Amino acid sequence: RVVGGGILDYAESVQRGDHEGDERVPAPNEIFEREALLEFMGGCSETYLTRSDPRRFLWQRKLFEEVSGTEGTAVMIEESQMAHTKGKIWVDVAVANSLPQVALEHTSHLLFLHDFDVERAHLDVVSDGPNGHITLLRLLVAPTNPDANKEEVFRILKRELKRSKWLDPETLRLVTERYPWLGVRRGEVITAFCSLLHPVMAKRNPLAFSRGNIRDTVTKERYVGLTAEVADLFLERFDPRGPLGDAELEERSERLRAKIENDVEDTAAVELLYKMIDVIGCTLKTNVYLNDRYSLGLRLDPRIMESDREE
Repeated sequence: RVVGGGILDYAESVQRGDHEGDERVPAPNEIFEREALLEFMGGCSETYLTRSDPRRFLWQRKLFEEVSGTEGTAVMIEESQMAHTKGKIWVDVAVANSLPQVALEHTSHLLFLHDFDVERAHLDVVSDGPNGHITLLRLLVAPTNPDANKEEVFRILKRELKRSKWLDPETLRLVTERYPWLGVRRGEVITAFCSLLHPVMAKRNPLAFSRGNIRDTVTKERYVGLTAEVADLFLERFDPRGPLGDAELEERSERLRAKIENDVEDTAAVELLYKMIDVIGCTLKTNVYLNDRYSLGLRLDPRIMESDREE
């Protein structure tokens, strides 16, 4: 009997329509035809084929297809229906052209951030031909917060896992090790703003406004709450559900500047936080809310690059 024969038999039943109406089973698909599936399985390890549940293997094949030929990430999250893993969650991730160890680390960090303990993890790498390779992760996780809104957690987790390949290591450290309450989206904004401020502020004082010093200053425990408010203002400005208009942005910016002036005694920190607010006003477009984006991007008014711009 061929290795993975159970997978082939199950795929045949799917193609025949034996599971029609069962949402837990993938719909018939040409990639599940015997010859196509045999070709794919030829690039899989024997361990992967023999240890995979046929139904979940077909879902993973679909995830592979989603990212094949791209640099993207595909994610599937479902509650386990098996008696011995009842109440636990299966998380499947397909990541194109990522270092396998990095993909596993990023995924594990984000799961921990959202109150999941990883109980079991499987990792395989399958060739994607000229495009490179695809890392396939299969994790069984247990929720540690029974009061969490499951659907909302799954929605945010899926979004963040799809972007995890592109997260800066500093962003991950900021939101997983230092301030988990920030959340990944705010962490991305803060990291991006720090990177942007360096070429602007370093013209004034290269030492005081080095990349490291900028990051350390605005993420100090004493100031990180204000930095988070700046990130929130940016996110509200471009929220597609109801973006802030120019007048409201200016009013909110002035209130935040006044709060910074009253609460922050460090001159460098004041300058940096003010300039971060300037960045919001000079951002013309951003992809921050795009579902399938890679890294965070901003289209800026070039005036933001003037280091002597009036605060």
